[in-house]
Amino acid sequence: MIINKIRFNNYRVYYGETIFEFPISGERNISIIFADNDVGKTSFFMGILFCLYGTKDDTALSDLINVNAQYEKNYSASVSIFAEHGSDKSEITRSVELRGKVSGLPKKTDYKTILTVVKNGIPVTTQEEEKIDYINSLIHQDAAQYFFFDGEKINDYSLASGSKDSTKYKDAIARILGIKEIDNAIEDLQ
Repeated sequence: MIINKIRFNNYRVYYGETIFEFPISGERNISIIFADNDVGKTSFFMGILFCLYGTKDDTALSDLINVNAQYEKNYSASVSIFAEHGSDKSEITRSVELRGKVSGLPKKTDYKTILTVVKNGIPVTTQEEEKIDYINSLIHQDAAQYFFFDGEKINDYSLASGSKDSTKYKDAIARILGIKEIDNAIEDLQ
C-alpha cells in the first residue's frame, strides 16, 4: 500500500482540515515527518492507526476531537487515508460523531465511530467486518506495528532487551529498517 495523502479534520491537534500529501517521484518514495516537539507528529502517527484500525478499548472518542472544535460545539472528527495498492485506489475514512441529538455537553458514551472504505470510487460494503478485512488485506493490523511506529520511541526499541517479546520486537524493527544489513556492511568494510 502506498499512501498518497492523509486528511485530518478536527482530529486531536489538527483544528479544521489539515492535508498531508506524499508525492512519489521515481526513487523518491520515502517521506519523513520531522518537526519540533508538540506540533502533531504523534497525533499524525496515531491518526493513521485510528483510521485503519480504530481505537483501543480504553480510548475515549471525545478525546480524539480537537478542543477548539469542541469549544465551538463541533463534536466530530475524522481521518482519511488516500492510497494505492497495485492498480487500485482506495479511500479509507474513520470518523467520530455523536450517536444522535444530545442536549447539553456530550458525555463520553455519546460518541460512535463510522468507517467508510471506497475502492476505485465504489464503496466496498456496508458490512463492518468486510471493511476491516479489506483494510487488513492492504496492511494487516498485526504487521502495522512494524511499519507505523512512533519515532520518538525509537530509543526504547533500541534499548529493548531482557524479555522475549522486547527482543522479538527489536529484531523485527531492525530487519525492517535494514539495521542488520548496515551492521554487516560496516563489519565487512572494517
